[in-house]
Amino acid sequence: MIAATIVCPFILYQVRLISFNSRIYVTFRIFKWLIQSIQSNPGTSFRKANLTDADFSHAEVQNTDFSLAVLTGACIFNWIIKHHNQLTNVYCKYVYLEPAQQNRQPTEGNFQPGELEQVLIRFTIR
Repeated sequence: MIAATIVCPFILYQVRLISFNSRIYVTFRIFKWLIQSIQSNPGTSFRKANLTDADFSHAEVQNTDFSLAVLTGACIFNWIIKHHNQLTNVYCKYVYLEPAQQNRQPTEGNFQPGELEQVLIRFTIR
């Protein structure tokens, strides 16, 4: 048997490859797992995080969990929202669409239910 190292984002795996007649064969199960690992691109979890005044300028958001997070005052300048994100029950009074706390949304008061989603739709890639 030959030991091999497979590097996936954030995780280092070691697997054993079976060798027959000087050829290396990767079992179907390991091959399938490798393909799924590469395709899934593990994201980041901000679940229940306090992201008040966070600067997400130029961020590419993909496979990210913002469930129950606080985004009040966050800067989302040039955000690119890709697929597979969780934004359920996000607490947010307002965000900034430009750096240095410029272009506050909403301009006065706080977001009403559903308004944050309308702002974020502008940044979504379909």
